[in-house]
Amino acid sequence: MAIAMQTDEVGDLLTNLVGREIRVTQADSVDPHPATMRGLVTNENELVAVIASDLGFAHRSSAALAMIPAVRCDDAGDAPDDDLLEVYREVSNVLSRLIDEATPMRVRLDPGLEHDPDAMQAIVSAGSTMAMCEAQIEGYGSGRFGIWYQG
Repeated sequence: MAIAMQTDEVGDLLTNLVGREIRVTQADSVDPHPATMRGLVTNENELVAVIASDLGFAHRSSAALAMIPAVRCDDAGDAPDDDLLEVYREVSNVLSRLIDEATPMRVRLDPGLEHDPDAMQAIVSAGSTMAMCEAQIEGYGSGRFGIWYQG
């Protein structure tokens, strides 16, 4: 079952979350950083979906949400910033609502982030794509994220 998200809906969801305009467009690809992979599980703790992004989206969306100056994203460079990734957890949690709204599945962010990275990578590599997006965050820049699910 292929599910596609409307980019304007995703943009509205993110804009409402961070309080800044976020313009979302379809992306041809997303190269997720392993530090950004967030597993989504059922009530039985079965891993069924993954939200992941490049560091640009993780850092920029988190900084915008936490009202941290954009320069902090530039300072992080290619290394994951633990503080920003902690905030990214909330961004991922809100994005998980897209799956709940588009499918009969009810998922939640893996509370302990304990799923095997290889299992999450397998869903990204071989699962179905719900969204691959580029987000332009007002005052912060752009980044890419995706949502993949077993299907």
